[in-house]
Amino acid sequence: MRDLRVLARYLAPCRRDFAAAVALLLAECCLEMAIPLLMSRAIDGGVAAGDAAFLCRQGVLGKGVQLRLFDPTNITPPALAQLALRVAEEQHIPCQPSVRRTGGTDAAASYPNWQGAPAIVLGVPTRYIHSHNGILDERDLAACVDLTCALVRAIAARGLAELIED
Repeated sequence: MRDLRVLARYLAPCRRDFAAAVALLLAECCLEMAIPLLMSRAIDGGVAAGDAAFLCRQGVLGKGVQLRLFDPTNITPPALAQLALRVAEEQHIPCQPSVRRTGGTDAAASYPNWQGAPAIVLGVPTRYIHSHNGILDERDLAACVDLTCALVRAIAARGLAELIED
């Protein structure tokens, strides 16, 4: 209790700032807790409206790793896309090829103007991705890890030459 009195003496000159900081932190916590609720309403609204295509565009949970072949920021080199699909099929790794009209990743930064290291985006279908808690299927995560390892082994065995197109 004595320590609180000492602390109160030091806080006295900035009592209003301290109270405002505490109030703003409480407001932030309340808003942060609302995000998953708002996200679930937005996403589940597509389901409730019977928009099955919405779910497929986002990737179906439990159907494997997503291979993003195209988005507004990146086009996966065809040779790399074919290799990934072939490796997934040979290794019996479930995958979902994906083409997105919106969004993007940093993959294009590694392969600007088709120069550098070719890139493919492997993703785990997840719901509520922009909130604090996401929902995913562990089998999809395992498939992503399996395909990543299998692709690294395949590229190490074959080399990059066949993936780089002129």
